[in-house]
Amino acid sequence: MKLGNLGRVAVAAAMLSAASAFADSTSSPPALAVGTRGMSLGEGQSWVNYGARSMWSNYCNDAGRAIQAQIVTGVTSRGGWIQVYVNGALVSNVSNGSSTDFAQTFGFVVPAGACVMVQGGGGRTGISQWAELR
Repeated sequence: MKLGNLGRVAVAAAMLSAASAFADSTSSPPALAVGTRGMSLGEGQSWVNYGARSMWSNYCNDAGRAIQAQIVTGVTSRGGWIQVYVNGALVSNVSNGSSTDFAQTFGFVVPAGACVMVQGGGGRTGISQWAELR
């Protein structure tokens, strides 16, 4: 369906009206990222540091609710690459197009029961730090 200028103006006015009504309300905004126990991500959780971990291995979330993972990887030499998968879906990707070595930080949510795999190649790559908010 195509909207003419008047249709677009009407839609924009309706959206502005809804946003104003929400901003003026005294109710709390809805919770985001509700976990399986009815708590938001981060609520009742604390950071656990696992140190270095192996590439090309599955690490599964057995916490019973969504967790936040934060990892630091290193990529050396031109052509090195890192990819982060959660349950087979690519969530982060980086490659080194220069001759300079670098470290890359990735942060991502891992749903309850989901598994993470970090892959890399084309140079010396590795996971130097892995922490989870669980």
